[in-house]
Amino acid sequence: MNKAHFIHLIEHPEQATAVEESSLREITRTYPYFQTARVLLTKCLHNQNSYLFEKELKTTALYAGNRKKLYDYIHAVQEEPVLIAAEAELEPT
Repeated sequence: MNKAHFIHLIEHPEQATAVEESSLREITRTYPYFQTARVLLTKCLHNQNSYLFEKELKTTALYAGNRKKLYDYIHAVQEEPVLIAAEAELEPT
């Protein structure tokens, strides 16, 4: 994983896949105190509904400076683009 791809994951964590998961695991093994990588890995596992999520969340919570912000980030609902439909005039019947 290169720097540009990592920054893209920070900006769009919902796009993380199993490939990114393995890269993030490797980064957290190499740099165990790299909090951003841990949070992204946890968010990736949450998005995939992985059975490993709970264990990783416990580890990430130990490294997190603010657990409330961690919770808000992990459980944040990504806003989807809103489609605006043209209103059709209804004739009274």
